[in-house]
Amino acid sequence: MAKRFESASVVLGPIGGRSSALCRFAGHVNVVARLLDALRDVGADEQVTALAERLPAAGHFGLFINHGGHREQFQFGREPDGSAASSWTWNDLD
Repeated sequence: MAKRFESASVVLGPIGGRSSALCRFAGHVNVVARLLDALRDVGADEQVTALAERLPAAGHFGLFINHGGHREQFQFGREPDGSAASSWTWNDLD
């Protein structure tokens, strides 16, 4: 297992610095979800975090809140700057 983890870290290390893996599969939410699961399985937490942070911009906000454990923090959505949206009701939409 240690060798597998070491090899995975060497191969996956560059993923954290660019979004090519996410861009390549951006239209396939199931593939992106499996990629995140696989990265977690090999202990590539840094790469999981880097890719998860890019999910909303790639159109995968649902995957972002589920995989990143952000459901409660972003229950009202996400602002363009990445912060959590303030609570609102339909009456606020004049």
